[in-house]
Amino acid sequence: MSIHSEKHAIVLEVGSRYVKCGLSEERAPRSVLRWEVAELLAKRASAAEYHAYLVPQLHRICFDLLHVNPRHRRFLVCEDVVTPRAFREALVAVVFNELKAASLTLVPSAITALYATSHHTALIVDCGWAETRVLPVYKGIPLQYLYTTASVGASTGCQVIQSALASDDDEKMSLEAAEDVLERACFVQPHKNPIMDIVDARFGGTGDNALVVPAHVRTDACECLFRGTTDSDITVLSCVQEALEKLPIDVRVAMVENLLVLGGTAMLPGFCRRLVDEIRDGLMMEKQGWGDRAALVQPLFPRNMLAWVGASIYASTEAAREHAISSNDFASRGSQCLPDWMSIAEKNI
Repeated sequence: MSIHSEKHAIVLEVGSRYVKCGLSEERAPRSVLRWEVAELLAKRASAAEYHAYLVPQLHRICFDLLHVNPRHRRFLVCEDVVTPRAFREALVAVVFNELKAASLTLVPSAITALYATSHHTALIVDCGWAETRVLPVYKGIPLQYLYTTASVGASTGCQVIQSALASDDDEKMSLEAAEDVLERACFVQPHKNPIMDIVDARFGGTGDNALVVPAHVRTDACECLFRGTTDSDITVLSCVQEALEKLPIDVRVAMVENLLVLGGTAMLPGFCRRLVDEIRDGLMMEKQGWGDRAALVQPLFPRNMLAWVGASIYASTEAAREHAISSNDFASRGSQCLPDWMSIAEKNI
């Protein structure tokens, strides 16, 4: 079968809070589905538990949301570099055994984001729900041995909102409600000239029935991403600074000049500007002569969609087909055919 007559691949970007789904060669996912993988990851679920959860979810994605028959189709899945193996094994088993896919290509989401830009070099900062991940890519080669993570993300801001807006009877606000407040009412203050005249935000009607979000909560929920919380001093900024310190000296300038920030947390108003300003000031304080060259890569697509769009582009290339796991490979080798991204990185050092 020729490439042009082949059906479009099903493209999934799997996160801990959301999964984005669509078809290859499309400029945006057809649907973004909230799922509960974060809870399963937190309790260290087994492969069997992941399998039981993923079967109805992937069935819904294919038949109800995408309206395609997955049988004999190609799949491309974007994943984190260090996705738990139990989850990966369950996902691959569902794709081949339940959905009867023809092949599956696994690729790190941080890498696919570059396909949606015109850059081959970048310090990729992926700010997600549960954590922030930083991966340097130099001239198309990911430096995976420098991969850095920090347990701070949108969920951290939601916890601040939950604590601040707890009712008088100590009834805790739901995580979904806190996330809604974070998305609709919160923003990141500028680094040097903070906004002073912030007003309270009101949700859910008028009068006593309205949810009032105090002005300080609107900024405190985001400030923890840069200043830490009472329980932890881990921040997005410290994660990026740690990655920069690990970089070889001869590539640091190239990385600082190409900061590619993506993920849902990066969509918070003022987040990217604050991050680059803090990085620039931190480098200048360390008397780095190139500190003022810190700059953001300006993407053509929304930052929370970059990884999926890049995956959609990559899925249409011959390289995606060459690196795919076929159904025959999986039938004969099982989970042994899954790539281990960190082992690959060690072999390439």
